[in-house]
Amino acid sequence: MPAIIDIRARVFTADDHAYRLFPGVSYKHFAAMRDLNVVFLDYPGLPMPPPEGFKQGDYEKEMIVRGSLYASVAYRNDDLVKERMAEIASRDLSSTRWSRNRQLALSWINALYHSAKIGDLIVVPGPLNRRGEEDDTKTLIGEITTGPVRLVEANDERYRNAGLLVRRIRWLSEIDDRDLDHRTSRSLRTQNALVSLPVSALRPVLGAAYKNVIVDGDFLARFITQGAEFTARESYHFQAFVLAVVEAYSRIEKDSSDLPDSIYAMAAQVARNAQGVPEQDFSIHSPGYTTLKGSRVVFVVAALFATALSTTAEPFGPDGKKIDVKLENTASGAYDPCEPEGLEKEVRETFRVMDFDRWQELCRAARAANEDEGFEPVSSAK
Repeated sequence: MPAIIDIRARVFTADDHAYRLFPGVSYKHFAAMRDLNVVFLDYPGLPMPPPEGFKQGDYEKEMIVRGSLYASVAYRNDDLVKERMAEIASRDLSSTRWSRNRQLALSWINALYHSAKIGDLIVVPGPLNRRGEEDDTKTLIGEITTGPVRLVEANDERYRNAGLLVRRIRWLSEIDDRDLDHRTSRSLRTQNALVSLPVSALRPVLGAAYKNVIVDGDFLARFITQGAEFTARESYHFQAFVLAVVEAYSRIEKDSSDLPDSIYAMAAQVARNAQGVPEQDFSIHSPGYTTLKGSRVVFVVAALFATALSTTAEPFGPDGKKIDVKLENTASGAYDPCEPEGLEKEVRETFRVMDFDRWQELCRAARAANEDEGFEPVSSAK
């Protein structure tokens, strides 16, 4: 039986879209969006969009004005809500005019309910902490899973009766805002209800959500760290593992006869500016993470690390020479690691260069990194 390694990598290209949706004034709808697995714009009673989207006509103008009026009463905790909404439904709004804000609202409505596709990303920033609060500020990131639907099931009667048009979401992660760079964090907290963002601008967010990602040809592999501390001692074995694999990978097309017997000596001889050495980001929170960024070698590192920790996957045959490894990617059909001259071949060749004895030491280093330092791969092996 071959060792089957799942790299679990999501691919993003220039054709992929992301949206930052603000959850209402003072973040009032954040909890509902999180708990109900939906996102929406706060215009109760919106109709389903036509195939061509909403136009800028009298019907759409009154739809937006009426939705704003509904929003002013729909979430009240009193017995008169239905009566007030019925009064708004019958109100003559023909004298209202298109304003800049209403035109902007129309563009948001078309973006969320018409343009946004299944699989597009949605980022929803959470309430900012006040001084003295213990909970960390969180940002939600998820994928759109359906077209527009009417929200009819909700524990909170206010949302159930509001007649909200929603998009259903599969939430992927809650992100600690401390892990975002200032520019990304600032862009997520503008007060516009909906902002379209290039996927490349959300690299820190993507890493938190999908763990292993490919963005515009760059590879990012994440390793979760469960340790309560993060010191040089805590990362020693992991760094040796990474650099030893980078050195073996660099010898795939070159002479490897002079490689040291020890993986720690292999790691030590990697030159400072050697090609293929990945960049590294890390979060020191507990639990935290380490992200390797670079070429395909970072996925080779992730594949070998997952295999080293597996209790069942054995890449070498009984003779210690034959290599039997297969790769798969259950996270996305857009990237096939088994293409000719692709990642699967590079993983096999890295095992070959490493050979059986060095592989045994590499496994011991991975176990030490896992047991003593808390490193866990996103990739898996069986």
